[in-house]
Amino acid sequence: MLNLGKNIKQEMKKRKLTIKELSLKCDISTGGLCEIVTGKNTNPGIQTVIKIAKEFGMTLDQIIGDI
Repeated sequence: MLNLGKNIKQEMKKRKLTIKELSLKCDISTGGLCEIVTGKNTNPGIQTVIKIAKEFGMTLDQIIGDI
């Protein structure tokens, strides 16, 4: 999941979403999402990653791998 934070950040930028906005849409904590985006948390729970991928209309492979 080395690219997860980077990929989320890129998708947020494309959609002009803040961390707070995405966290509310995905029903995950702002702090937890911030840790994923900044790379502080490199092993988030699968349910969290699924929520983010669904919000972006992406598969798990797309959000985890290189976009």
